[in-house]
Amino acid sequence: MELDQFADMLEPSKNIQHSFVDPTRGDWLRLPTQTRRFSKKNTFSLADTELSINGGNTWDKYDDVLSEENYKMGSLFNNLNEAVAFCEIIYNSEGTPIDFVFREVNHQYKLISGCNREELLGKTAKEHFRRKRIAHLDKYSRVAQTGIPEEFDTYFKDLGSYYNVQVFSPRKGEFAAVLRDISKRVDVVNRLRDSEKLNKTISDLVPVGIVYFDPFGEVQFTNKAFINTLEAGEIDKELKAFKILNKFQSSKLKSDNPGFIDQILSGEEIYYYDVEIESFSGNTKHINVFGAPRRGIGNEITGGVLVCQDVTKFKVLHHKFLHAQRMEAFSELARGVVHDLNNLLTVIIVNSQLELASLNSDDPLQESLKQIDMAASSSIDLTGQLLEFSRKKNANPEVLEINSALNKMELLLRRIIGEDIDMLLMPDRELASVLIDSCQLEQIIFNLAVNARDAMPDGGKLKIKTRNIRLDENYATLHPDVKPGYYALIEVSDTGHGMPPEAIAQAFEPFFTTKETGKGTGIGLSTVYGIIEQCNGHVLIDSKEDQGTTFKIYIPAVDQKSKEKRKVSKTNEILNGNESILLVEDEEHIRETIKNILMSQGYRVYTASSGEDALEVSGNLDKPVDLLITDLVMPGIGGKLLGRKMHKRWKDMHILYMSGSSSRACENEEMNYDSIPYLEKPFGIKKLTKTIRSIFDSKA
Repeated sequence: MELDQFADMLEPSKNIQHSFVDPTRGDWLRLPTQTRRFSKKNTFSLADTELSINGGNTWDKYDDVLSEENYKMGSLFNNLNEAVAFCEIIYNSEGTPIDFVFREVNHQYKLISGCNREELLGKTAKEHFRRKRIAHLDKYSRVAQTGIPEEFDTYFKDLGSYYNVQVFSPRKGEFAAVLRDISKRVDVVNRLRDSEKLNKTISDLVPVGIVYFDPFGEVQFTNKAFINTLEAGEIDKELKAFKILNKFQSSKLKSDNPGFIDQILSGEEIYYYDVEIESFSGNTKHINVFGAPRRGIGNEITGGVLVCQDVTKFKVLHHKFLHAQRMEAFSELARGVVHDLNNLLTVIIVNSQLELASLNSDDPLQESLKQIDMAASSSIDLTGQLLEFSRKKNANPEVLEINSALNKMELLLRRIIGEDIDMLLMPDRELASVLIDSCQLEQIIFNLAVNARDAMPDGGKLKIKTRNIRLDENYATLHPDVKPGYYALIEVSDTGHGMPPEAIAQAFEPFFTTKETGKGTGIGLSTVYGIIEQCNGHVLIDSKEDQGTTFKIYIPAVDQKSKEKRKVSKTNEILNGNESILLVEDEEHIRETIKNILMSQGYRVYTASSGEDALEVSGNLDKPVDLLITDLVMPGIGGKLLGRKMHKRWKDMHILYMSGSSSRACENEEMNYDSIPYLEKPFGIKKLTKTIRSIFDSKA
């Protein structure tokens, strides 16, 4: 049968709009994908449906196929998990979109909107949502006009959920919106974001550096501590772009295997201590590094994590601790030497003075004894220097003006350094006053001047400059022994041969010297260090070989200048006496020497060789003695304990302590050395007798 005949057989209501004649296919007709009935009320979508037109029931078969396809499409449309709405844009007279009307919705859309299909169809969005302004109308109208699909995520307040919206246009002026509920996904994302914020906050509070890197060594995450460790500041972009792999691979490890990043990426966990690395600021940092690989779901390596502990400050403190240990060991040695030496000097000085007093003025032994006395007295300076080195010498700090002290020392300094060295004083006229022993200040300057002189054997320039300076918290962080505050700074600079780094590191070591044998004791700078530390100061060396050396002495400034001068006690010129004295000294030669002096002055003297012996001697006396003279450092019962025991027995008895070490060596909270008389060895006859006489006369 020809297709034209088939067309004639169709009723007008069933006639199709287009005919498709294909004589080569015999009596079969393949309808196109989209065929519109003549009534134009409905559109059906068929996929290459083949119909047989043999027989009289041809149209019934065609109608059955259409019904089946409609059923399938409708079932699919209404059973989608996504809500779908077909809408048509409404324009005003100017062609501007102002609203849209619902043309069709599926079952899921009815569920989320809470309205029946009949209630929605034909309604405008403004009527349905009861709003003057329709959200995302611009997107819908753009898709309806251009036909280009769009997708976005949004929160529909009317529907009470987050949705992913996909918009496409079936024909111009219309659009279809597919809404997928993503509330759970948004909730998960928000929870994940909150968790990341919490983890970031926690990681930034952790005092160790944390860094994640990818398989190529590129930084993915760092916390604040890590940025501070590398001294990267706020250059986050530079840090992100910088390959940590290269940074750590080039570090100076104390290990034969420098590629520990490679170790992590190969699946190993690493533990390296004291990794030396250069920061962004160019400073050397010491870091303890712990690392492990990061793995994915399939156990594949996706990068690594490093935990970095900055131990630079601990290294500095450890070095200072070791230095302090060595200093303390040598200090103990120095105190022992000083104690014995002072005892010997006391005997020499006192006996030489006794002999001098007994000789006639024209006696030839006079000159020899004077030389002995002068040599012994000069040795007191050596013992004093040793005590300064051991930081145990009694200091009498007072408020001083450094500039005035330098002016007084200038002439002597020029004589010490010689004529071939040009000395320049550069004082700051507004320099703050400091609290320091005047003799100690002089010793600091003289020691540094002598060092400068020895560093310039062919002449040069010595510059002594003073100025005020404030050391802030950042400086104190780098130098743990420094307290932030205001300081008076003394800079002593020379143009000598300078010092290599290894010499600078050992400069304050006891007995360390770069001078030739016999030309240096090695305790000059140690003494300077001890004095500065004793007055809570700070000392630095800035030196390079062949470029000279600068010593920077920081001494804490005082708020007010003291105008009071230390009062000097007036002593009675009459040195003789008839009071009773109990002398306690464990060294026999010293005990006998002092006994002879006191008896020659008219005093009644009882002696004891120890604290226990003194208690026994005093127990056998009929009446109390007027004065107890006791050495502080003795085996068994020491001088302090003996003084307390004797004072309980005889309330009115005076006490005079003496020692060859230092009163500070025996200092505690129970002894006030400003009020208790103390005599430091070595001493001469005049000092001994004046001290004793002043005790008796002050109590009279």
